[in-house]
Amino acid sequence: MGVAIVARAPGSTITARLLYAGDENRLTGTAGLPLDINPYSKRYDTPAPVVGAIAPTAGTYDVVFDSRSPDSGGRFTFRYWVDDFKPPTLRLLTPTLAAGGLLRIRATDAGSGIDPASLAATVDGRRVPAAFARTSGMLVVATTSLGAGRHRLFVSAADYQETKNDENRGGPSLPNTARLDAAFAIR
Repeated sequence: MGVAIVARAPGSTITARLLYAGDENRLTGTAGLPLDINPYSKRYDTPAPVVGAIAPTAGTYDVVFDSRSPDSGGRFTFRYWVDDFKPPTLRLLTPTLAAGGLLRIRATDAGSGIDPASLAATVDGRRVPAAFARTSGMLVVATTSLGAGRHRLFVSAADYQETKNDENRGGPSLPNTARLDAAFAIR
């Protein structure tokens, strides 16, 4: 179970906490704080807009949204999920493109949603910037510096649940991270 703040209005400092129902002093453990607690993540122990509970028991929970001051509350959008055990899906939509074109990768996740902070892309082994549009689920990589011919793309993307996974979950160390390794050609 988890909640991620996926959008904030400019100036908004909204953060979330996950508590056992009716007790503002009873957090669901470290997972209830807005931190990446996955020890296998490159962002381990850094702020993340995600709160959750590891192996929550049946019952009622409270999600508390807070801001630093009344003036910095602002509008925000959040996503709630239960039992997200599947990684995102990544699919290259442009295996062939014209010189200077944009590589388009569809990135979707039916559970907690794509975590834009997790996205990493390389082309021919060199890190490249990638832009993600949450509303369309489109990841875009510029190819302006590439010449004609075949190239190799590697993309990794995690969902928000990955920030709350730990070694007690079982399975692979990054179970909610998808990887795409694909060839593409520039004409």
